[in-house]
Amino acid sequence: MEEQAEMVDVNCRSVVEVSSLVLPYMKYRGRMIYMASAAAFLPQPGFAVYAASKAFVLSYVRALRAESREKQLRVTAVCPGAVKTEFFNRALTKKHLPAYKKLVMADPKKVVKKAWKNKEVSVYGKVMKLTQLVTKLLPHCLFLQFIGRK
Repeated sequence: MEEQAEMVDVNCRSVVEVSSLVLPYMKYRGRMIYMASAAAFLPQPGFAVYAASKAFVLSYVRALRAESREKQLRVTAVCPGAVKTEFFNRALTKKHLPAYKKLVMADPKKVVKKAWKNKEVSVYGKVMKLTQLVTKLLPHCLFLQFIGRK
């Protein structure tokens, strides 16, 4: 429970707190980039707190972008799938990385380059873009019947 609460603090609470501190000082057409995840697109059994916290970030960024229209702030949620970073060393100390994630693992430099475009949501890679589209079109209950089955 403590580890999950820490994840919510890092992924949600800190995002709100830092944003609240920085927003009053943002200049006209300033830039804010937030790290969400493709996990934000769909609830994920076994990964529930992480996916929910990233869904929070995605929703928060969308609202913040709308609230910041007057200042024309460029606010982006970056929603990559797996990225070749040290994250997996920590996140997967007890779990094995599924083969499909190894196949779609993104280059961090390419993810960052795409994130600099002034989009509300930055999704890198064809597989992740397809995932985003399909999770918008189909009810989540269909996915949840199959996700997490052993």
